[in-house]
Amino acid sequence: MRKIIDEMIGDNLEGEVAPFSFKMPTGGEEIRGAPLVYVPNLIQKIIQTLEEQDSSARLTWHGGFIPENEIWVKLGGDRGGGIFKATFQIVNVPNPNSVLNTCVFCCFMAGDSTYNLHVALDRYKLQVNKLQGMRWKYHYQRVSSSTFTTYSAQLQRLQAAKSELEVARNHRATSNIHGVAIW
Repeated sequence: MRKIIDEMIGDNLEGEVAPFSFKMPTGGEEIRGAPLVYVPNLIQKIIQTLEEQDSSARLTWHGGFIPENEIWVKLGGDRGGGIFKATFQIVNVPNPNSVLNTCVFCCFMAGDSTYNLHVALDRYKLQVNKLQGMRWKYHYQRVSSSTFTTYSAQLQRLQAAKSELEVARNHRATSNIHGVAIW
């Protein structure tokens, strides 16, 4: 049985203890190690899943709703039971939102704070960009992502806030800003 499991997993999974942020009961946060398991090559895993769906004749274009030359991949994430799970779904299958059509590619045992998403998901930024518009057989891939879009938007907001903070710090002595907390 172990041999079969090893063949199925192959080099698809890696694990480590990563530095995640945890809220303290007394307030504040602390950084401590927590388990992180992930698929190192997301593109390879998505192509492997597409090949499996194709060989089982399960790919569909939902009656023309999806253009014939496109494969749609949806990325998402969910935190429940103390574990954050990043997932992908091939939309070109019957019942694409079914748990049976959902593949977890990264999970960690910590909250879904921006910092923790950064620790776990940064490894995929280049892969997701490469995946967008990539060709598989005769089909282009289109990626939809609530988790990565939210994550990117949060990072952009944080970077903008950091820039505004630096400007405020630099001009604090000469400005008349009232009610702004500088930390």
